[in-house]
Amino acid sequence: MLWILLTLIAAFLWGLSNIVDSILVKKYIKNCKVMALAVAFLQPLFFLLIFSIYGIDLHVSSILLLPVLSGIIYLIGGVFYYHSIQIEEVSRMIPIMVSSPLIVALLSALFLDEIFGPIKYIGILIIVLGSFFISFRKKFGTIHFSKGTLFMFLTVLLFGSNTVLIKYGLGFMDYLTFIFWSELGLFLAGFGLLTNKSLRNDFIIFFKRRKKNIIAGVFLKEFLDVSALFTYMVALSIGFASLVSAIGSTQALFAIFFSLLLTIFYPKIMKEEFTKKMIVLKILSTLLIILGVYLIVI
Repeated sequence: MLWILLTLIAAFLWGLSNIVDSILVKKYIKNCKVMALAVAFLQPLFFLLIFSIYGIDLHVSSILLLPVLSGIIYLIGGVFYYHSIQIEEVSRMIPIMVSSPLIVALLSALFLDEIFGPIKYIGILIIVLGSFFISFRKKFGTIHFSKGTLFMFLTVLLFGSNTVLIKYGLGFMDYLTFIFWSELGLFLAGFGLLTNKSLRNDFIIFFKRRKKNIIAGVFLKEFLDVSALFTYMVALSIGFASLVSAIGSTQALFAIFFSLLLTIFYPKIMKEEFTKKMIVLKILSTLLIILGVYLIVI
């Protein structure tokens, strides 16, 4: 199943991108909307290289409003996402984000007529449960949801809905055409944010005053995102939306793995909470997610 391999590659790339995101917004980019603007303007540039190689169909029709809307939703979800990982540890927030298969499974059944047997839905649920096991934070002996958690739930709702929108749109056009028009929507949404004078000044100042290695980090993050999105789109064009979304949840495993490596070997770059209890919890959640993936693909 090619779509499984492609989805896992996308999850790996996005897991690594999550770590770069966390480092950038916690240490160097105080205004999260600046990072969202970087996505809105740099990501389309990367895709232009892909379009120049493969070519696209520029025939205009009303159905193209779907990918344009998808690009706008992508940026709005990105703003909430950056707010979330700036407030909380990335290894806690990313597992919440990858619980979006629940949203995707529900909407796919309603709008895409994707109906499966109970085993696959159990697999999706197990993946979500495994993700939630490491999404809580203990404080003063109680478990509570932080503001960062709220932002991530909004991200889940938007990104999950967007996955279904993309799959629906791919029924009318190929993935390259969809990507082109969604990137246009992303670009236009970015210009919408630039109407805010304060944000516009922050964006200009960031690229004028930041060191080259920080700018390089932003470009690295965009390269990873573009590669992941392109691979994910191809997987989504040949696989079921709910199953691709569920397999994509393995992104959490890669993000946790990378954050653990940095905490152990490069704590000056990233240091997150990895007590013995937390490591056991993360291992158990990993096993649950692997079990869920197995139930989906059998």
